[in-house]
Amino acid sequence: MNCHDNDPLEAELAKLRPKPLPPVLKNRLRAAPGRSAAARIPAFMARARYVLPLAAVLLLALGGLAVWLWTHGDATRESPAVAQAAAEGSAAAPSPRMRPVRAENHLANRIDEGVFIVGSHIAARQYRYQFIDTVVWEDPRDGTTVEMSVPREEIVLVPIHSF
Repeated sequence: MNCHDNDPLEAELAKLRPKPLPPVLKNRLRAAPGRSAAARIPAFMARARYVLPLAAVLLLALGGLAVWLWTHGDATRESPAVAQAAAEGSAAAPSPRMRPVRAENHLANRIDEGVFIVGSHIAARQYRYQFIDTVVWEDPRDGTTVEMSVPREEIVLVPIHSF
């Protein structure tokens, strides 16, 4: 027994019976017995169930590879001094029988050049880094060494986050 037992609207609704199904709907239901909703999914959507997660994983993997190359790519790059010596081919450049023994990048100076507005609204601090790249070659036959130093400068903008 509930609070709506004496309600006339509830009594009237209890007397109502559902309308019979139209013949068109009955025929459609008879024509497809036992077919579930999953069986009626179009083929391209059924494949998308597997392709979309696979594409997302592939995209994440490529993104991770790009980040790794961005952060570790400098270690595999040739030193500017080695590239310059190979390009010049001058008398100071080592002969083919010489092998590189040491390559160093020394930070000589860092200059804080202040705050700049980049673009329309982004504040950034500019740093100028001055390096000395040194490469040493050695002739394994007679122990002769050649040392070459090249100055290099990098300008780095660091965004300033205001709170």
